[in-house]
Amino acid sequence: AGQFHTIVAYLGFGSTVAFLLKLRRLCLARAWRLIVTVVEWQRFRRYTTGKLHQHLLAIIDAEIQIRLVNKRINKVIVVSSFLERFYNNAGCAVIRIPPLIDARAAKWNCRPITKGPKKSLSLLFSGSWCRDRLDLIIAAIMSIRQEGYDVVLEFLGSESKELAKSPSLQRQVLQAPKGVFTFHGRVPVENVLPITASADFGILLRDRAKWSNACFPSKLAEFQALGVPLLCNLTSDLDRVLKDGYNALVVPDVSITALVQTIKRAVALTEVQRDRLGQNSLQSASKHFDYRNYIGRLAEFINRI
Repeated sequence: AGQFHTIVAYLGFGSTVAFLLKLRRLCLARAWRLIVTVVEWQRFRRYTTGKLHQHLLAIIDAEIQIRLVNKRINKVIVVSSFLERFYNNAGCAVIRIPPLIDARAAKWNCRPITKGPKKSLSLLFSGSWCRDRLDLIIAAIMSIRQEGYDVVLEFLGSESKELAKSPSLQRQVLQAPKGVFTFHGRVPVENVLPITASADFGILLRDRAKWSNACFPSKLAEFQALGVPLLCNLTSDLDRVLKDGYNALVVPDVSITALVQTIKRAVALTEVQRDRLGQNSLQSASKHFDYRNYIGRLAEFINRI
């Protein structure tokens, strides 16, 4: 007990107010400093399992944590400027730190040195079905294929059977020619990075809302550490990291038309231009997400409180 004086609570989805209050009481009794980490502000659609009353209870619990209990703890690490402003306005001690990686770790070296000539432009989606506008992404892929562009969309972590949750998406995928959509599913951890590294672009498309501005997609750090640029619109603090034509291709608005035009820009890039986007993404990963860049700031924050 005498070997440490601070607890940083990284509470994942499902952690309750009751647990957080017990942890706070324990820290007060032991004279330990408690810092809570806040990485998202969930929306109703995030609670997709169980019955309606369970959804409502989960939402109420999460809102109480964010709006009341965290403010009582008064020491907060946040992942976005949206949350930083929220807790600053409440008079809390706050530090903003994005998702972190070890940019020097050997695992990132799995990216191909040269990807070689490819006929298709490959876009990779990895993430939750309930967050991104997959309806628009799939529709844009189908539209651009009908115009004769050879573009494929791969899904990592998602399985085709999950499309049953959305009959309209399922119909679109089933009507597509073979090879347009590839589902890798949930693969062994050693295969995740090689599959990601083989893509030409990662793809994100999210509505601008409280939940999307409060979070910060950790997959951005992973894509960049592998030298894979993003094709996406800008939510949260993505504009602090991504620059159109430098380390990403930015979709100007959340629409099929805007996404199609941006994909066409990606198709038109030369190999040299794509490689430059990848190299700039690698540099951005080291600059914005390597944990070494935040050691001093975090130490100063902990000492100050």
